[in-house]
Amino acid sequence: MGLIIVFISIYIHIFNENILTITYSNGLLNIGIGVKEIVYILLISIPPILTVSNIMLANNTCDIEDDIENRRYTLPIYIGRSKALMLFRVLYYIVYIDIVLLIILRIEPIVSVIILFTLIPVNKNIARFFKKQTKKDTFVLAVKNFLLINVTHVLALGIGAIIKLTKAL
Repeated sequence: MGLIIVFISIYIHIFNENILTITYSNGLLNIGIGVKEIVYILLISIPPILTVSNIMLANNTCDIEDDIENRRYTLPIYIGRSKALMLFRVLYYIVYIDIVLLIILRIEPIVSVIILFTLIPVNKNIARFFKKQTKKDTFVLAVKNFLLINVTHVLALGIGAIIKLTKAL
């Protein structure tokens, strides 16, 4: 979900750049891929991919007892609660590493550093989720983290675009 939505959003705005072409002629299917651009889109998609994944992981972690009882074999059942919680934390940290990498590679504007400030409330939410995993009390923390990270990311990209347009004028 995180990759496809981001890819389609980018592609519809730059389809004429030929980052992805598919043609069929005389029985031949040709696929052209702008590898550099696709890698950039993948890197930009990591925050929504991992934050959506953490919503699903939090949901499954909160339901672990019910899932065992009902024989639903989710990731937290296979790896255990403690490893599921560790994965929950690590996926968020990968998001921040990705943001730093995007800035260093100049794929994203320097203003994207503001996303790093979301680490403070996200860490607090991770700590709260570690203490108790229930749908009623703490599942919503994964949704809050998703919104906090991704809304800030979109705002940073918007601010960066405005700055770039202002400099071009």
